[in-house]
Amino acid sequence: MGNDNKTKNSLVSDLLGGVGKSLRSLSNFSQATGLLLIFIFAMLLSPRQHGTGMNIFLSAANLSDVLRQVSENGIIALGMTYVILTAGIDLSVGSLLALSATFVAKMLTEWHPGLSWNVQVTVIILMALGLTTLCGTTMGLLISKLKVQPFIITLAGIPGATGVGVCVGTGVSVGTRVAVTRGPGVHVSATVGDATGVARTLSPPSARATGRGRARPLPAWSM
Repeated sequence: MGNDNKTKNSLVSDLLGGVGKSLRSLSNFSQATGLLLIFIFAMLLSPRQHGTGMNIFLSAANLSDVLRQVSENGIIALGMTYVILTAGIDLSVGSLLALSATFVAKMLTEWHPGLSWNVQVTVIILMALGLTTLCGTTMGLLISKLKVQPFIITLAGIPGATGVGVCVGTGVSVGTRVAVTRGPGVHVSATVGDATGVARTLSPPSARATGRGRARPLPAWSM
């Protein structure tokens, strides 16, 4: 009788030990597991497309939109990883993102250098990167030279970058007059104007006439 109890206790202990080991192994992949559960949950709750019965969440258009939406935070998170690994913090990344977006929109609608679409967009993106790099370098110098905590400097950088963005955008919405028309072939032409009514026609080669969801999620590829 005593041997049977010992055997049962040993089996229970082995079982509990195996479960605990499995849970500890699963905790090492908690982020991937959470992402997988969210994906499955969204897939099960997704409505079906009328007529075809296709799962809308799993459609190429929707997945492209999801990648495009999360790519901004993903790119910022990649940079923040190195900051956090060095025991630092940067609270101004969101405001710098807003500043760069405002700058790019303002330049696209009001700067007319007569360049091709690809060249103009490339130049404007480089200028936006230079602007935000200058802001980050300034805060970095203040942190290193004045020996001030990164939390304080980057916290002050939030209203600073926001204020510069307001000045760049002159306090009005940029690109509010937008009319998209489908041209011949596979390109989409867009008439973009600022709040003053200035308009111009742009034909980005990466835009495809198959719809917004079919356009290449370039930020996602960058991420």
